[in-house]
Amino acid sequence: MPIRPTPRIWSFESGLLKPNARMCTLACEELAVDVQHTLMVGDSRACDYEVATSVGIPAALVDRSGTRHFGIDCISSLKQLLPTIHATGKL
Repeated sequence: MPIRPTPRIWSFESGLLKPNARMCTLACEELAVDVQHTLMVGDSRACDYEVATSVGIPAALVDRSGTRHFGIDCISSLKQLLPTIHATGKL
């Protein structure tokens, strides 16, 4: 079954800007999913990874530059996301 993320949280509608953690929890509420059953995938350590993990949402950091982010497992491409999850059961 394909993923169809229809709910969207727009800054201009919600009045929220990244890195506001409320955007993450609001998205989970809109999707009717628990934060523990969610995975935030983004390319900004501060605005995506850290804000998501601050509210208990597991996160995947996409780093195409190869920068070392100590303590954070990164993927260099979205093509790695599903194989990594399937191989390890987590990211």
